[in-house]
Amino acid sequence: MHVEHMAGSAHEASIRGPRGVTPPSQRRSRETLERILAATEGLLDGRAFSDISVLEICTTADVSASSFYARFDSKERLLALLHQRHLEKQRAKLEVAMTQLMAMDLGVRDLLTLAATAYLNAHLEEVPLIQTLRRSEVDDPSLADNRRSLDLLAVRSVTEALLSRMPDANEWLRRRILFATRGACATLQESVQPPYIFGEDLRLDPVTTVRETVDMWMAYVSLEGEPAARPIGGSAAS
Repeated sequence: MHVEHMAGSAHEASIRGPRGVTPPSQRRSRETLERILAATEGLLDGRAFSDISVLEICTTADVSASSFYARFDSKERLLALLHQRHLEKQRAKLEVAMTQLMAMDLGVRDLLTLAATAYLNAHLEEVPLIQTLRRSEVDDPSLADNRRSLDLLAVRSVTEALLSRMPDANEWLRRRILFATRGACATLQESVQPPYIFGEDLRLDPVTTVRETVDMWMAYVSLEGEPAARPIGGSAAS
């Protein structure tokens, strides 16, 4: 169910490729491009991308400025390609993790815990790089749109995996699950990105972050404890 849905949703949550990038046509050209990309990724240490010069990139990659501009018409095009590659890696990790989770016989809490752990770990692996890319998203709406597309895919994937365990869920419960999952993904993502959502004085370790996030999800959806009050005048569709 889930893998097919992810493939079918590609048109809804696609990652747009950057313009202004000349694709390499020969092996040597591809190697030069990869050196530029690898060198630049190594320079993404959390600072603003605008603080990294073309000269610094070329020196690190051991390429000439002419070689750089033969492949990118601006430094911003390089950023767009790096951003795209990062999101594609994240999407691949998501697909693998969700495929594995769907194959397991898990209850809701266990599925949530493993999904949250995988999601958080994906953001912890490359924190400095992600910090630079997130700062760039503030200034470039197209990068932010691509990020949101991947976040939406993650929310939908986890939501559908959870609903597959609750075939009798009514429309009211489905809305709460979707809302809670969106909030959980945002909390996990922001917990490792400055400015920290919990503040510097409440930096939580990954295990505690996941546990607290899952606890909040379960409490909001009310799968453990008293049923949540419905809005006045609202009704649960069967």
